[in-house]
Amino acid sequence: MRPLDRRAVLLGLAGLPVLASCGLELTRPQQSDDPTRRADPATLRQGGVLRWPLDEFPVNYNYNQADMNAYTATVAGALMPTSYTSDPRGNLRVNTDYFSAITLVPGEPQTVVYTIDPRARWSDGTPLTWEDLQAQWLALSGKNPDYQLVSTTGYRDIAAVERGADERQAVVTFLRNYADWRSLFSYLYPKSTNIDPEAFNKGWILNLSGFVNEPITSGPFKIGSFDVGQKRLNLVPDPNWWGAKPRLDSIVFLELAPDAQIGALQNGEIDFASLGSSAPNLAIAENTRGVDIRTGPNQFLGNLTFNGKPGGICADVRLRRAVAMGIDRDRLASTLLGATVAKPEASYNLVFIKGVEGYEDHRAALPYDPEAAKAELDRIGWTQQGPFRAKDGRPLSLRLIIPAQTPSSTNNAKVLQQMLAEIGVSLKIVPVSSTGFFRDYINVGDFDLTLFSWGHTAYPTDIGSIYGLYRKADGTIDPQQNYGQIGSPEINDLIAQMQQELDEEKMRSIGNQIDVEIAKIAHSLSLFQAPANTAARTELRNFGPVGVGNVDYAAIGYAR
Repeated sequence: MRPLDRRAVLLGLAGLPVLASCGLELTRPQQSDDPTRRADPATLRQGGVLRWPLDEFPVNYNYNQADMNAYTATVAGALMPTSYTSDPRGNLRVNTDYFSAITLVPGEPQTVVYTIDPRARWSDGTPLTWEDLQAQWLALSGKNPDYQLVSTTGYRDIAAVERGADERQAVVTFLRNYADWRSLFSYLYPKSTNIDPEAFNKGWILNLSGFVNEPITSGPFKIGSFDVGQKRLNLVPDPNWWGAKPRLDSIVFLELAPDAQIGALQNGEIDFASLGSSAPNLAIAENTRGVDIRTGPNQFLGNLTFNGKPGGICADVRLRRAVAMGIDRDRLASTLLGATVAKPEASYNLVFIKGVEGYEDHRAALPYDPEAAKAELDRIGWTQQGPFRAKDGRPLSLRLIIPAQTPSSTNNAKVLQQMLAEIGVSLKIVPVSSTGFFRDYINVGDFDLTLFSWGHTAYPTDIGSIYGLYRKADGTIDPQQNYGQIGSPEINDLIAQMQQELDEEKMRSIGNQIDVEIAKIAHSLSLFQAPANTAARTELRNFGPVGVGNVDYAAIGYAR
């Protein structure tokens, strides 16, 4: 599976933790030396089914199309090519199942040569060639507005994709340096998908009648049966796969609400459940026979996002900064993670997650200082009037949009509500349908504040993600995930510098400058990384938390 990136992976607060219940006895899990229970696939039982719960069932399985969701990538990882893979520490290597070599050619302009493995084929039998890369570049370049894209980042910086020594080699020449070039062509889709906007936008949609077009894949698994009414998708091994043969007979993806997953695991309906930092679920898992707890690195960083759209209450940067200074992130982490983490810690960087090279603590740029927050609110006219503040007869009341029926989001919201009341800010918690959370509220800017998690990647500075998240839209063709419509010329300039800097140390330095500028305008507030606790069948091997690493779908199996 491709390392999940912030352009695509948005998890509602299912990815953030839940408050602990009083009186529960449990052991705080330590990070496992081997959270995936590694085993030589050859020693595992041939056969078996992995029932894989998804918080939300994907409808569009084209990872590059705007209507994909967070779990499109989970499914695509078993089906589609990537150019690189990563280990949990973020060390990248060429994906040799598809490319025998990927070479950055010295000199100018920046040129990368992709040499395709001669065995690589699509599921319809056609070979994977340079034309597949060319078609994806043209589709994702943004030149044709009929393509509904997640992002044009990186692809818009390419000048040409041409045939190399033969059909199995692509020469990619850039208009300008693009530092995150290793992230391109992951996931790669066939030429037949990318040459036609209709096929690109709708061909991978799964509806009650099936897929709009027959999916052409290239991975250890292919699409087998599906039941859209029951929200189930069954993947089966592709007999024409040239790489390591899968151990499993099938992977069944099914939609299951986060709060129902631990019960389903107990009842034998699924084979693993993500626990986050839910103390109740952790206690249940510890007392469930045939299940073990696997704890590893987590790439998801929870954040509080402001909506600074013109005319909105949070359009005033002084108000945003004052609200942010009323939030004690250390207290929040301690309250919400303390039951399941030995040393709960807040995060003070939106660009880099803890545990990766480049992380710097920037709390001084936007500190917890309730007295300064109160003084700033007074200065801008929001005066205390009873328990809360008001200005010109308007109460200082902010709408926090959260997904309904997700205990973790509710508990996070309640702690924030208590904190902000201490500085005279009323926080109105508004639960909405989880299926419409992004579509109907966040994407269209119908919120004052919201909570969700971004997934980070193995790439040095997540440049592709940073562009979409923190750059202020200026009428260009690039689709934005800057939901709060907040930005600055300084951030735009730094992002432009970082995108063209090929020296990783210098890239990280610029990335940290960007994070400080984000704090200055209170674009959003980093909170913490919930632990990646997974409860899984004891006999399940080569499966568990991998952080920014890849899942090896072919290696997953059950002990004999």
